[in-house]
Amino acid sequence: MNLNSVLVLGALISTIGILGILLRKNLVIMLMSLELIVLGGAVGLLGGARSHGALAHAVPDGALFIPFIFLIAAADACIGLTLIMTLFKTQKTLWVDEMDNS
Repeated sequence: MNLNSVLVLGALISTIGILGILLRKNLVIMLMSLELIVLGGAVGLLGGARSHGALAHAVPDGALFIPFIFLIAAADACIGLTLIMTLFKTQKTLWVDEMDNS
């Protein structure tokens, strides 16, 4: 795959995530959409690192950031799910439209 197709794939994944956040009103789906945005950025970073690697057999510099991106995304998902569970305990719903402001 060339760089353009990888970047288009990353942009497509990020666009699906943005649409999921804007169109869905369930907090769990919104959190999964946020993870899709992070994944789309990681795909673009990895594609750019693969195409612009300094040495053919060495690990490109951008590819070293991918495990850290996934680690931060996993921590984000854990914190997000904890917040969602706390909101569900107090509000008794996961739908944004049905939550009250108290």
